[in-house]
Amino acid sequence: MEYKIENNYIFLRLENGDEIMESIKLLSDKENIYYAQIMGIGAVSDVEIGLFDIQNKGYKKTKLKGEYELTSLMGNVSLKDNDTFVHIHVNISDEEYKVFGGHLFNARITATGEFFITVFKSKLHRKYDENIGLHL
Repeated sequence: MEYKIENNYIFLRLENGDEIMESIKLLSDKENIYYAQIMGIGAVSDVEIGLFDIQNKGYKKTKLKGEYELTSLMGNVSLKDNDTFVHIHVNISDEEYKVFGGHLFNARITATGEFFITVFKSKLHRKYDENIGLHL
């Protein structure tokens, strides 16, 4: 993991083997980031994505084997129960150019990952919504 900070922007580059969610949380904790917007591109494997099932108040998850192009990643950093919370959605494409997308749980970088993070000075706190079943 390498990164450069300029004003309230961070350019983060992840290397082969780095896990996206873990790396962004580590960076956020190290740099005291409590509220940020994230976007990125790259190449990934060992992907786990999900779709929130509002009826059952839980995620339906799927693991995708193989290598994928990370065509779009967007999300944010906030605080949940006073701990860093990384919330990301992705679109990835396979070698047949089929696209998969959803809430990101895990993905490991293969070639590279390039991420732009806009950091805000305030703190954003999530609160549990019983009707939905999520910290919103």
